[in-house]
Amino acid sequence: MRIFIAILIMITFIPVSHSFELPKFPFISVKGNSECKIQPNIFTITFTLHITNDDFNATINEFTANSDSVIKELIKLKVKPENIKAYEISSGKCSSWNRENGEKKFFASRVFNVELDDVTNYRQLIDYVIKSDDFRNVDSNFRHSDIDKIKNNLLVEACANSKEKAQLLAKTLKKEIKSIFAISESNYDQLEIQYRFPLGGNQLFNYEVRNHEVPRDSKAIDIFVPDKITYTCSLYALYRLEE
Repeated sequence: MRIFIAILIMITFIPVSHSFELPKFPFISVKGNSECKIQPNIFTITFTLHITNDDFNATINEFTANSDSVIKELIKLKVKPENIKAYEISSGKCSSWNRENGEKKFFASRVFNVELDDVTNYRQLIDYVIKSDDFRNVDSNFRHSDIDKIKNNLLVEACANSKEKAQLLAKTLKKEIKSIFAISESNYDQLEIQYRFPLGGNQLFNYEVRNHEVPRDSKAIDIFVPDKITYTCSLYALYRLEE
């Protein structure tokens, strides 16, 4: 069975403010784009430990034992304490709907969030989690540790891309670009809203897609790790044309 997996990561910048006065000179509006494909080096796993039993004390005892097992597994994988988040324990009676669908009378659960910087450890932890029926809501996230540097580089490249597009359009009109008039760091059409003319842009998405072969009815899909993740940036700019 061939599985198609899409990894989506998007950078959204905070909108900036501009004057609402329309330009009184010839101008060109353009959208600058940039992207960066990079191998992830931070792997985050979120999962819920969920225990049920017909006796409340037995539920808590089993939950405590399983929580200790999770911590031991994380210690074995040399996960730093600051990269482990264990949220508040939730416990009580299972709902009548849950009991009708096979759950027992009482439950105890807790959400764990674990960040790793080694792909081998990530695979081992995922394998540990998905092999047990006591874990549910398993989710993975991939990113790169140099996100701030990547974001700044993308912004610079998007600016350069917008200028290149403006110069190309101006050349077609046999004109020259005089200067930049306005620029928005938002992926939303702020200049369209503020200057009341269409820029023709929408929120920018970018996907990194990879085919992954897994056996039918296998949980191996949960151990998927993308070769690359894609960060994207877009901005809108107004360039003044010579008259």
